[in-house]
Amino acid sequence: MYEIFLQPPAEHFIKNLIKEKQKKILDKIEELSENPQKGHELLGRLKGLRSLRIDTYRVIYKIKSAKLIVYVLSVGNRGNVYSKNIQNP
Repeated sequence: MYEIFLQPPAEHFIKNLIKEKQKKILDKIEELSENPQKGHELLGRLKGLRSLRIDTYRVIYKIKSAKLIVYVLSVGNRGNVYSKNIQNP
């Protein structure tokens, strides 16, 4: 089972959503602990990262298989999450 770490930008975005959306996104993120390959691989400047679709939101994350860790780097609306300055751990 993988351990999930929410990075500050992701945590901040989720915290500003209504409770219903927070729960839905956090539940889906928690599912990554069992199956981190669930999202799809990203290309270009985001190569090495993955994206998980949750309604109109996207969760950008990185898997560290050797350490059994998933870093959730960013969460946002589909229209702008990919253009954010994502800090890769």
